[in-house]
Amino acid sequence: MADRYSAFSFVDRIRVLEPGVRARGRFHVPARITRFSAQLASEAVGQLAAWVAMNELGFRLRPVAGIASDVRYFADVPPGATIDLEVGIDRLDEESVIYHGAARVADAPAAVLTDILGPMLPAGDFDSPEDLRGRYQLLTTTGAAVDRLRELPALPWTVIRSEPGRSLAAQLDVPGFAPAFADHFPRKPVFPATLLVDRHVEMLRGLAAEVPGWSDSNTAEVRLTDLKQRAFVEPGSRLEMETKIERVGDEVLSARLLATCAGRRVAQARAEVRAGAMANV
Repeated sequence: MADRYSAFSFVDRIRVLEPGVRARGRFHVPARITRFSAQLASEAVGQLAAWVAMNELGFRLRPVAGIASDVRYFADVPPGATIDLEVGIDRLDEESVIYHGAARVADAPAAVLTDILGPMLPAGDFDSPEDLRGRYQLLTTTGAAVDRLRELPALPWTVIRSEPGRSLAAQLDVPGFAPAFADHFPRKPVFPATLLVDRHVEMLRGLAAEVPGWSDSNTAEVRLTDLKQRAFVEPGSRLEMETKIERVGDEVLSARLLATCAGRRVAQARAEVRAGAMANV
């Protein structure tokens, strides 16, 4: 499969490993990539946690989707930068994995994750366990080839309803085929929840920039809490994304995010947009 591990795989090497407990890794963003968001950096942390969990459970099970109690997104990762990844496993069994972690570029945070829960599902339903085991061996020894990532799909949305500075609803058509599905996942393609979050955060930042006194240039942090992925989104699905601003303070803007598919709720989160200098994390 030509796109395997080059379309939606964000760990090049696992450099430090305490099996089942913690790990550190790296991912290099190719200079030719036009945009690698902080949301994708958070996905890289999740993928590192998945490798640690899958190895500990003999590649019989793997975490898929789940619930994020608290995720903080900072600046996008510049093309050509290397992301340092770290993850700590708080609990791991055959039902789920709970972890925390961070993605940093030159010691500056791109994403910080706290209390992330991933339900465990049979790995063989989504991928080849033997292929995953071989990939893990590569990542923990010589590492994978860098600069392999291809450009991710643009995924434009169509505005359905808009009340400037207050709410925005948009339609997103998930492609029936995309290279990302070669990694997510070969035996059961699923639209990555991170790409949905990425679109929602972009909508939120645009909506916040319409609020008097706010601009996208002074947004230091976007924070999502109680982020829940309730259902798999299959290729070819039509999503409706809704963002509503609920409160505007001097330095924090609060909002609610919701995504539905055919009238069914598939994802939701509470959001905060923080202005000013980057907080210490």
